[in-house]
Amino acid sequence: MINGMDGLRVLHLYHDILENGGVENFLLNVCTVLRAAGVYCDVTTTAFASNDYFVDAIGEMGYGYYQLNKNKKNFVKGCRDTIKRLPAFLRAHRYDIVHVHSCSPIQSGIIMRILRRNGVRRVIHHAHLSSENMGASLAFKWRIKRLLGVPLMGGIPVLNLSPSRAAARSLFPAKVFKAGKVEYVPNAVDTGKFAFDEIVRANMRQELGIGVEEILVGHVGRFDVPKNHSFTMDVFYEMLRRRPACRLVLVGEGAQEAAIRQKAARLGLQDKVIFYGATNEMERLLQAFDVFLFPSLFEALGIAAVEAQAAGLPCVASTNVPRQAVLCESTIQLSRACPAGEWAEAILKTRRAPFDPAALKAYDIRTVAAEMQGFYESLSVF
Repeated sequence: MINGMDGLRVLHLYHDILENGGVENFLLNVCTVLRAAGVYCDVTTTAFASNDYFVDAIGEMGYGYYQLNKNKKNFVKGCRDTIKRLPAFLRAHRYDIVHVHSCSPIQSGIIMRILRRNGVRRVIHHAHLSSENMGASLAFKWRIKRLLGVPLMGGIPVLNLSPSRAAARSLFPAKVFKAGKVEYVPNAVDTGKFAFDEIVRANMRQELGIGVEEILVGHVGRFDVPKNHSFTMDVFYEMLRRRPACRLVLVGEGAQEAAIRQKAARLGLQDKVIFYGATNEMERLLQAFDVFLFPSLFEALGIAAVEAQAAGLPCVASTNVPRQAVLCESTIQLSRACPAGEWAEAILKTRRAPFDPAALKAYDIRTVAAEMQGFYESLSVF
């Protein structure tokens, strides 16, 4: 316990790799605020953590981090590790509530079955991924995962949370979604950290080597299929045909980074594109951008776009990004079917515009953390 506090004890259980993405930032943001409210939060993953910053931050808050999976690269053996180790972990650590963060129906089903068999009765099931607008191959695999995982989810009292209807429809049993048994909670952002700062902007642009007259386009996301980096390169190529004084920053890491670097070279863009890697100072980096490009194929919400809007950036996003993530008038959405040239024209026409900070209130960490605390307290009385 933290400094002898006797508050609620919550286990955040995530069954994916802890990297530097939206779920991880949500956990850190919420845990930070809940700590002051006396809620004790441990974090465990059935995969592993590739983000040392996340693990260190959890430890600095006085919380515990636990890794159940010893087979990092083998899914089947990893599931076996979870089935074997999670029951013993639950017996050794007593929690008032288990908060499951889910990106896969089959892994959720396995975890729910383990929780049910081990007498856990206060559970939050939190969707973090949407399958809508996936390509045919990925959509087929997702349907198989649902067929295997959804039947395992029943028989246990659960509070279902989701950042959007798309994510809820993708993960939860159809009868749960249709009955409206889902609470919608946006991913949290510390909006104060992202407020526009001219001095930070000047310093970051100098650090990146961006000229005064250059338009800097930014994209944030793991190098993976949903983030649509290949199309981002096509759009940027079209931008340069219309206005050579442009640069592109790609923030993130992932399996497809090498392929995108190769495409940049094929298009002759290698001197115009900055592969920035991962960062724990997103609020500073966003200040350097002039516009945020987000052509995702599918998103549960699109927290990166919310952060960009909190920084006062105009955003050009795909219509596959849920409308809940569109908070400012300077944000426009285009169909992925639109040609890259049309996207380029839209980006070049964007301008910063004043926006009402109240539009971000529902996404502010203090608002969301208060909602989460309310959910925890309501569950704890049963």
